[in-house]
Amino acid sequence: MHMKKNKKWIVGAVIIALVLAFVFWPKDQAAAYNSAVVQRGDLETYYSFSGNVVANNHKDHMVGQDYVIAEYYVENGDHVEVGDLLYRLEEDSVSDSFTQAKASLQMAKNSYASTLANIETQKVSIENTLELAKRSFMMAETNYNNYLQLYTIGGVSQLEVDTQMTAYMQAMANLSNAQTSYDAFMETTYPTTLSTAKASYDSSVASYNTTMDKLGDIEVRSEIAGEITYRGNEVGTKLDQEIVVSITDFNSLAVSIKVDEYDISSISIGKEADIYISSLGESVEGMISNLSKNANTISGIAFFNAEVSLPYHEHILEGMSAEIKILNSSSSDTLLIPMEALQFTDRNETYVLVKENNEMIERMVEVGINDGVTVEILSGVEEGETVYFMNDLLYQMMMAGGQ
Repeated sequence: MHMKKNKKWIVGAVIIALVLAFVFWPKDQAAAYNSAVVQRGDLETYYSFSGNVVANNHKDHMVGQDYVIAEYYVENGDHVEVGDLLYRLEEDSVSDSFTQAKASLQMAKNSYASTLANIETQKVSIENTLELAKRSFMMAETNYNNYLQLYTIGGVSQLEVDTQMTAYMQAMANLSNAQTSYDAFMETTYPTTLSTAKASYDSSVASYNTTMDKLGDIEVRSEIAGEITYRGNEVGTKLDQEIVVSITDFNSLAVSIKVDEYDISSISIGKEADIYISSLGESVEGMISNLSKNANTISGIAFFNAEVSLPYHEHILEGMSAEIKILNSSSSDTLLIPMEALQFTDRNETYVLVKENNEMIERMVEVGINDGVTVEILSGVEEGETVYFMNDLLYQMMMAGGQ
């Protein structure tokens, strides 16, 4: 009973839709459609990316542990050139650090020498174990073969032969275990221990050399030109490997973006880009300045890091969000129609509706690029022709009739 009522409602809705279509349907069939004139113009499509502004030339000045700042020569916001004085260290604090670094280096040398001695001792021991296992195996093999020969002439019993065979098999197992241990030691333990010890020692040497270099740098100067973006306030107190001055070159800003594997073939260094800084509401021109060949995989898709260079702009700062547009394809002086005027057959062939003899007919067209709003027509229509597409009223009535 309920299903019969539903069917009656559906039939009723269809009848009402048909009556409305008959009453309100325009006398001119074309009036039931929206229309657009085929026009000639230019069309461009773009790749779009989002990113943030980064500084390619940035320097953080860090002092060593227990260093003491005697005096700063710069303030936040100051512009400095290469070689300008930044701060001065207390000489005593640098000397103390030198003494500590020298002691640390000596400890590192002792530790490295001890590690080398221990690993060489282990190597000799495991080599001796392997050599002993080889000799024991050869002896057991000889004894077993001798007992087999004696057994054939009745010189020994089967029990004695079995005893020698057991000793032979045990010697073979011992040799196999000794060889496995030796191989593992020489292939993994030995080189890894040497490499780790060498890396630790090299790190201590590098730290010592850095301290020695700093010993003469009582007055520290800027290594780059730029603006002071951070300056510490600690004067006269011991510091713990802290950044005391940061310098950013705002003439070397860029936008960092990620390009997926489907777009990477169309992006190249030197390609121009339009950069929109949303917080400023301004656009500037830039170009691809860096493109990594190493990918990071996210959700199964490879992404490549790229940078778009920025021209100097006093209000563009590190960390700001940016939208990047890079030209994909373009067509000049070409035929254009709205995307909504383009129709598709069941076989995904493209056509438009045109009016001939007061009737709507389908005309197949060949399409080019599109930007999601406008589409290029390569063939099928001429400039100045009118194409038609359903208006909202017609679409709603057709949908109602199809329910």
